[in-house]
Amino acid sequence: MFFLSLLLVLLPPPSLFYSLKNCTADFYDQTKIDCTKNDLTTIPSDIPKSATLITLTKNRIQTIRQTDLRGFTQLKTLRLRNNHISLIEDGAFIDLSSLTHLNLAANNLENLTDNMFKGLSNLIFLDLSFNLFRNISKFVFEPLNSLEELYMSEKNPVDLTNIISHTPSIRILSGDVQSFEDKLCPFPLLNLTTLQLDDSSLKKFSVHSNVLPQ
Repeated sequence: MFFLSLLLVLLPPPSLFYSLKNCTADFYDQTKIDCTKNDLTTIPSDIPKSATLITLTKNRIQTIRQTDLRGFTQLKTLRLRNNHISLIEDGAFIDLSSLTHLNLAANNLENLTDNMFKGLSNLIFLDLSFNLFRNISKFVFEPLNSLEELYMSEKNPVDLTNIISHTPSIRILSGDVQSFEDKLCPFPLLNLTTLQLDDSSLKKFSVHSNVLPQ
């Protein structure tokens, strides 16, 4: 009887034993879902809406549809690095109000559209490095007023002034910056600590006021 009681105490709750078709839930935290390297072409539909972390790295996903992430209101971290994503439909992240970390590095993204990041008002980390952007909307970063870290592709020139005008909390910014003029910046960059310009095509950097942190 003693050993039976001990076994019942040590066993995890029955709900932990359920399995997903193409992913696994963390043994001790069911809200952490790992779908790494499963040759997936779409985001699995059986991932529980209670997920707080979803890892989908090293798959073959090409498109993030509007409906793929509906209802994931508790999701905090989404990892989509190393896929073949070339299209993210406008509004695809609209329900991800709790998301703080989004990794889209090493994909095939060419366009950053007006409403791509709509709904991500609490996002603090965004990695877009190792993509080949052709068009970047001037309004794509507008919803990201909590963003603190942004990593862009080194080979794609970015408008630094436009980015920081929409991301007042930015601390770390990495990318191919072509120019910066403080007169176009609407507020002092009190939080900026790191501006990484490796291999940048910087042509103009003009600062005449106290816009940068001391």
